[in-house]
Amino acid sequence: MKKILLASLFALFSIGGFAQAFIVGSHSNAIHRDITSQIVYPEKEEPEVKPDGLDKEDCTFTKNGKTFNLYGKVRIVDNFEDLKVRIVDNFEDVRVCFSSFGDDCGEVIIVDNFEDIKVRLVDNFEDIKVRLVNANEGVK
Repeated sequence: MKKILLASLFALFSIGGFAQAFIVGSHSNAIHRDITSQIVYPEKEEPEVKPDGLDKEDCTFTKNGKTFNLYGKVRIVDNFEDLKVRIVDNFEDVRVCFSSFGDDCGEVIIVDNFEDIKVRLVDNFEDIKVRLVNANEGVK
């Protein structure tokens, strides 16, 4: 047995996705051994899915697995909105001001085309509550 092990040649190759090893001994007989059960494949890492709702650190809102920035170009629509927004005077989720750049949290530009997010203004069943301010915009 020791002579067979010492004289063995190992050749690994892949056929149809199965890794196989052939051990050839000193007696010219080939012993086929399937080693697929010994191969450890790394687990696939699934991308991190944010929970639905407001993320205060990133100034984003996630709805149905899609994340929207709470700044930038906003188009107000009647149908097919990304988010439903209710404008309030107190107890807001985000303070919003109108800006010419829209690159900080809570700064928005109202546009007709090429928007970053589409919102529908509602009175009930909103996704997020917004208060319009002149300064100190951002997440509460």
